[in-house]
Amino acid sequence: MNKNLRKYGLNFDKSIERWDEAIPLGNGKIGSLIYGEDSLKFAIDRIDLWENKSAEVWEKPEYNYKNLTKLVNDKNEDSWNKLIETFEMGFRKKHYPTKITAGRLELNFNEKVKNVKSNLDIVKAVADFEVETESETIKVISFLSAVKFCGVIRVYGKFSKKFIIPYYISGNTELVKDEKASFTVQYDRILNYPPTTIVEDGEFTYFKQKTLTDYEYGVVLRTKNFEEYTDIYYDIVTTDDNLDYIEYGKNRLKSFANEGFDKLLLEHVRWWANYWKKSDIDIPDKDLEKQYYLSWYLFASTSRKGFYPMPLQGVWTADINALPPWRGDYHHDTNTELSYMSYVKANRLEEGRVFVDFIWSIRNNIKKFTKKFFGVNGYLSPGTTSITGEVMSGWTQYSLSPTMTIWVAQCFDEYYLYSGDDKFLKNRAYPFFKGVGQAILSILEEKDGKLFLPLSTSPEVFDGTLDAYLQPNSNFDLALLKYLFTTLIKYCDILNLDSSIYKSALSKLEPYHLIEEDGEWRKGTLKVDKNNILPYSHRHLSHLMAIYPLHLLNYDVEEDKKIIDASINNLEGMGEGRFVGWSFTVAGAIYAMAKNGNASREKLVRYSKAFLSPNGFHLNGDYKNLGISILHYRPFTLEAQYSYCDTIQEMLMQDHKGYMDLFPALPNEWEKNCSFSKFRSYGGVIVSAECINGFVNRIKLSSRKKQIVKIKNNFGGEKLKIVKNGKVVELVAKIGDIFEVEVDSKPIEIIK
Repeated sequence: MNKNLRKYGLNFDKSIERWDEAIPLGNGKIGSLIYGEDSLKFAIDRIDLWENKSAEVWEKPEYNYKNLTKLVNDKNEDSWNKLIETFEMGFRKKHYPTKITAGRLELNFNEKVKNVKSNLDIVKAVADFEVETESETIKVISFLSAVKFCGVIRVYGKFSKKFIIPYYISGNTELVKDEKASFTVQYDRILNYPPTTIVEDGEFTYFKQKTLTDYEYGVVLRTKNFEEYTDIYYDIVTTDDNLDYIEYGKNRLKSFANEGFDKLLLEHVRWWANYWKKSDIDIPDKDLEKQYYLSWYLFASTSRKGFYPMPLQGVWTADINALPPWRGDYHHDTNTELSYMSYVKANRLEEGRVFVDFIWSIRNNIKKFTKKFFGVNGYLSPGTTSITGEVMSGWTQYSLSPTMTIWVAQCFDEYYLYSGDDKFLKNRAYPFFKGVGQAILSILEEKDGKLFLPLSTSPEVFDGTLDAYLQPNSNFDLALLKYLFTTLIKYCDILNLDSSIYKSALSKLEPYHLIEEDGEWRKGTLKVDKNNILPYSHRHLSHLMAIYPLHLLNYDVEEDKKIIDASINNLEGMGEGRFVGWSFTVAGAIYAMAKNGNASREKLVRYSKAFLSPNGFHLNGDYKNLGISILHYRPFTLEAQYSYCDTIQEMLMQDHKGYMDLFPALPNEWEKNCSFSKFRSYGGVIVSAECINGFVNRIKLSSRKKQIVKIKNNFGGEKLKIVKNGKVVELVAKIGDIFEVEVDSKPIEIIK
């Protein structure tokens, strides 16, 4: 564990006024945001708390890809209006499916609260508060058990407690809206659930909430009074747990209370101690390093084996007393992919695999949608989905784009590449890719010996307008199609299967669309499609997918280098005015692909300066009005946290070129001394490395299975020493620009 990790927690001397600046706690199942001025508010949430009533719009006969294609190709206003009414407005008129929240627990104190000091220890995942009243300071400690998956609060002083049930649930509470909300919030959207009653039952306090379906949920509290303090144990329970979910919750809390605060805390702290041992970094930029660790704290808080992957806001759905932004869905046109892009290299497989398992678990629902909407067999997921995989609202260009599923499929490939798990390849990665390939091949159309999609887009260029439908195939779609067939060919070769159909399809795809006219800084730039150059800065850098995150272009290859350099020049020419937070982190990764560490760092610095809440949450817009972007709203989403981590990791280690490239994109400030420990590379190789004065100084490698590892020569010398058990056992001569070394389960050290 990094020796400075504890200092990277959160410390606030003044009361926290906003939910999106709150102290965040989570255990992958339930989450809590703790804040407040006149009281201490605990906004509580559960990852799978959803209203899953179907909008049913997608079951109408006119809701299909053939009709969508016709309406787009009509290219007239009447058809476009019909498209919006058929494929978008039907969802917008419904309030479901949607993520929902459990509500808020408020602790009120006998005297007026003057100030609340807040602290979060990210090493232990424990929050503590000093509530200053007119005459005393009341201490409050809270954590969400990483082992028992319940909430625990200890209060040293007198208080009263109160449940607040969100207004949008039934319209039956005294709170109507959040005056500080800076995102478009529709307070007139009420789910019209039956009103609930809060019940006091001895040591227990609870409520039961019916929904629009047979699904029900509630919150159960157990309060235990001691001489010096009071302990509160709480849980969010649903009919998915038990039909008699309140009694189920009571029994759980009885058991936890009998174990006691101290025992629960001890096992909780042990879990987090093991989590922090998985990997670490040491870079000179301590502000950037802090955000790196804060992001991984949030990751383990909202993504955990056995539960569900994080939707837009994970276990911290907006406490705005209204339906969450975008209904808290799973957005597959950037959000889910970026959220689950960096965990493999950070060696956090157990916490991150939940997304792969989730996609696999809903594959039959995806298959059903594919047959109904696209009219073909295989796997083509909607671009925006509920927790069951049902299609949700969104602009048709991304919510109904077939290639989004290829991007989703990358999570299977990345897991295989970094785990080296051959069984996973055979039983999960290949079958899913095969299903996606089957569906894609069924909808591709051949013209003049080339394959084209019926419709092509590039998220979210030209927003929700007819112009968003581009000349097939856009560079976004081309990159994903090339990646799909290249990956399937690779899998077939490994599994000794026939890949001829994929080789044929790959050969029939056009080359990338590049700017051809002369121009010192633009020639060779990746365009949006055959006819369009990105006209202005845009939050999505989707036309550059081939560079990142698909890694189809390699900066060490001269022709690819020219394309990457030209495309970056074009980005710089357009500026950042329409960027949101995650645009900066993705741009930072693109610069890392070009080995420009100074520019990568600058993008991360600008992101950290303008788009982060004081608690480390990514708030999308330049909400501080620093002049960095024209977008000044502050909706909280999670994907930039892990895109940020991935950029730092790409600066420290790249392995997508067929060899390990260590410290390929260091800023000048990092060259003197930086390191990382226990990163995971292709084949499941565990890597620790140190850089001194711009050169690799030392590497430590191990692998569960014996394999050959290729390492680019960033050592500044022609030979390496391999050390086992403190002894030099072998010298490895340089082969071209690449060293090759055999690794197995016994760690080896490589030095200059």
